[in-house]
Order: sequence, then structure tokens, then C-alpha cells
Amino acid sequence: MTRRPDTLALYLEFCIAIRSLTRLHRVSVTSWWRSHEHNRNERGLPGSRHLDGVGADLILDQNEDRAAVMKTARSLGLQVVDERDHLHVELDPV
Repeated sequence: MTRRPDTLALYLEFCIAIRSLTRLHRVSVTSWWRSHEHNRNERGLPGSRHLDGVGADLILDQNEDRAAVMKTARSLGLQVVDERDHLHVELDPV
């Protein structure tokens, strides 16, 4: 398996961003690192960032401000996709 030289640095950056987000807002991570099989079962995209550990799905606690969570996530360098029942966050592509 060939990995980019900066994979560990990207993963650590993502971990820090997720930790910051969960400290600032009441959110829970429901899916993070996935195997290829699990990703297929979830109907994830073949190049999903979940496969590299730099994509995650979040659910918000009751009464948490969705727009505020999305704004904070973006300020932490994350892309946000509102999937209605959850938010998908991932590192911005370099």
C-alpha cells in the first residue's frame, strides 16, 4: 500500500480539529475510519476520506445550533457536507 508522505500529519491535523469541534459543541462522532468493505456497505464513495481516517460523520445533540457547528468546523479547516441526518466533515483537499 502506497501512502502519501504527509498521511500521518494530515491524520493528526484532523484529530485535533475533531477534538476541538467536540470541545466547542455538543456533537458525537458516529463514523470515522472505515474499511473498504464497510465503506461499500455504507454506500460511501470509492475515494471517501473515511478510508484515510480524515473524514467523519457527526450527529448534533438536541438544541445544538447546526449553523454554528458548521461555521466552527470550517474555521478549523474542515469541509462540511450537511447530510440532513448528520454532518460529514473532512479535511479540505490540499
